[in-house]
Amino acid sequence: MCHCLNVNLPHWYKIPKFKKFNGKGDPQHHLRLFVNETLPEKDNKIFLFQKSLEGDAAMWVGSLPVGSFTTFEELAAKFMSQYSYLTSTYHIRPSRQFSLPL
Repeated sequence: MCHCLNVNLPHWYKIPKFKKFNGKGDPQHHLRLFVNETLPEKDNKIFLFQKSLEGDAAMWVGSLPVGSFTTFEELAAKFMSQYSYLTSTYHIRPSRQFSLPL
């Protein structure tokens, strides 16, 4: 389920081709790549982020209750919380706080 009701992408806007995150891999790396790919886009990051997920990760975000997040920052925090167990697999120090370069 898409959590975006009012997506207003300009007719000329081309959705970037994301390397999709499927619940495996480094979630911080995925967020950084996503933010870099969508830097100029400010209003539709939630919609675009959902497009950057597939498999288990897409099912996870689709299962979140409507209204459980209202900003991309809230969704990113939920994403990191859900997949933080993967950070130790990729030798990322757990004490390191992830921040979005917005």
